[in-house]
Amino acid sequence: MPGSLPLDMYVVMDLPVSSVSTQHPWFRDGETEVFVTAKDGTAAYKQPNFHKFPGMNSTKYLGYPTESNPVLNWSSEKVKSTIHDAIKKFLLLGIDGFHIDHVSQLAVNDLGKPDHDAAIEVLKELTSSIKQFIESHDDLRGKTIVLFSSLRDIEDLHVKAKETGDLHYVIDNTFTSLSAENCVNGAAACVHNALDAAYSRHEDRSYRYSWDGWSMQLVFQTN
Repeated sequence: MPGSLPLDMYVVMDLPVSSVSTQHPWFRDGETEVFVTAKDGTAAYKQPNFHKFPGMNSTKYLGYPTESNPVLNWSSEKVKSTIHDAIKKFLLLGIDGFHIDHVSQLAVNDLGKPDHDAAIEVLKELTSSIKQFIESHDDLRGKTIVLFSSLRDIEDLHVKAKETGDLHYVIDNTFTSLSAENCVNGAAACVHNALDAAYSRHEDRSYRYSWDGWSMQLVFQTN
């Protein structure tokens, strides 16, 4: 990004592609077609992760990770085009990478549960469009854009995404969930166990890893 490279800095940003806030105009305007929804009488309608739209009695929306985050419907052309246009805008502004979180929600089944294979296909479509835009634009051609996610979602899905080359690395954010309440054997033992589990992931999957001291997160990178 202009002004960052002379300082040997790169700028990455969160790219919310799976859900929005209930304050988003799409939600406030009742545009149900851009969200994952369930109609009264369907099995999904009774699932606890579906919530009623304001002013609607027969339609619910999928919320993830909470009711305040309506999940986007990636079958909607409006969703696809809006997010793709936003990506292009930020790439032209000089962004060096994107954090793509909650990738499991890019595709769900009839009950609102993650469809892993379909989610990978949506992620592949998304990352491919980024690469194609970079190569088609003179000012961006040859630039490496970093794409990464977090283990706060579903770990197996991220493993598959890295294996297919759609993500460069994944943040292991397990340290952010440590607290006095769940560290019954003391902080030292808790930290040791978390580090041991992180190292096992490194050994099993041949990830390079580094310590992010600012956010207290472990970062695992593919070789």
